[in-house]
Amino acid sequence: MSLPKRFCCLIFSLLMSDLLIFPVRQGMAQVSHAALHAELLAHQSAYNGHAYVLLEQRDRIIYEDSLGGYNRQTVVPVASVSKWLSTALIMTFVDEGKINLDDPVGKYLPEFRTGPKSQITIRDCLRHTTGYFSTSAFRAIHRRTLTLQACVAKIARELPLSAAPGKVFFYGPVGLQIAARVVEVVSGKSFVQNFAERIAGPCAMEHTSFFRPANPEVAGGAYSCADDLMHFLEMIAHQGLYHGHRVLSEQALQEMQRNQTNGIVIRYSPAMEAIHQQWPYGLGEWIEAEDEHHHSTSVSSPGRYGSYPFYDLSHQLIGIVLVKVNNFEKAMQADWAFRQAIEQQITQHVALNRPSAPFAFYLCACVRP
Repeated sequence: MSLPKRFCCLIFSLLMSDLLIFPVRQGMAQVSHAALHAELLAHQSAYNGHAYVLLEQRDRIIYEDSLGGYNRQTVVPVASVSKWLSTALIMTFVDEGKINLDDPVGKYLPEFRTGPKSQITIRDCLRHTTGYFSTSAFRAIHRRTLTLQACVAKIARELPLSAAPGKVFFYGPVGLQIAARVVEVVSGKSFVQNFAERIAGPCAMEHTSFFRPANPEVAGGAYSCADDLMHFLEMIAHQGLYHGHRVLSEQALQEMQRNQTNGIVIRYSPAMEAIHQQWPYGLGEWIEAEDEHHHSTSVSSPGRYGSYPFYDLSHQLIGIVLVKVNNFEKAMQADWAFRQAIEQQITQHVALNRPSAPFAFYLCACVRP
């Protein structure tokens, strides 16, 4: 039995549409392994010959590479990657209504209830606008104190403000140390216990921990591996869910990814020093790019030893470059060059697999009554 000519045309059109759609979907998850491996080799000197790279797009690994024997479980100090992890923990308390981003720190910590420091808010702590600039002085205080409580009390007593709270951005460790003490007070548990229960456990981050757990350097003291960091990024990419378990609300993630430094003077930015990029800052993460509506399209949290996790919202791509080097500037330059190579590969393959306008018009004409 023969089919009507118009019905055959419709079937043919649908089949051809599938053939077109399939490579577009696949093309969204294709990169040239040879090109990216060559790029990685070009930076092996900056990485001291050791690196591990993992890229995932829409729950599918699209690139994996290694230098010097590093693998998914290689644990290294990740420095300021810690800021993203710690901020996520603090935001779980915001989700539960136990703290508010615009609460003054002094609401929870009596030592911050007098003088200009009484104006410091939780938000200031997470976006580096507390007014505290003395990084070296903070390091000395951190080394001399045994608990987070003692460390933060000493900050309040001894560390002078260099600017009015909320007015100037200075990237550093002090604010997160203060915010971490707030959640200890609110919860009655240590920072590391809260982290284990609220972030590491739910996200299956079995190899992630903080050095000096009684007095962790919240903004820079984490140790982790590529597997764990990808689990964290998967939670972020899935709107706060990890394997169906709610870790963070969508609202919390949107707030973290929102430009929080618009109109604020940028006094110190390591990204500007290393790669001459004036990135704005969200909460616990850098905003690498925004669209025309000022919505973030790429966010990250690189560390001083070179590890670089990122989330490219526009392509639903998450990735980690895991390294451990002592030259932040060289490592950051290498990370950024590698990041641009990834972006080029993704956009190139999407463009190559996009159907042409004339053929799309033919399909429409074929099914027209």
